[in-house]
Amino acid sequence: MVDFNRSAEKKGIEVGYFPSHETVAFNIGKDSIEQKGKYIPKDREGTPICIPGFSCSVSDVIHLFNLNNMTYPAEIPGLKQAILNGAEAAGHTGTDGILVLIDIDLKEF
Repeated sequence: MVDFNRSAEKKGIEVGYFPSHETVAFNIGKDSIEQKGKYIPKDREGTPICIPGFSCSVSDVIHLFNLNNMTYPAEIPGLKQAILNGAEAAGHTGTDGILVLIDIDLKEF
């Protein structure tokens, strides 16, 4: 996520109108549920169809959030919870299909 405060301070910009990291994380989590629906094949009427090898349900689609590059690691637990709260507000229950990367060295993969 962009650290608006640090970026703005360098440029001398007032940051009072920027959303908090928690607000941005909540909105990302909320929007992710709609985005997941785009990966499910549908017929002309918009009804999901099951094709072998494709997901038939939003819960089958995994959405990955990478918080490894946060400037302030102490914010990460709160941001993870904000993402999950946003997904829940969009109608998603539980954490199935939502993965948050924290403290994972991606170079290993």
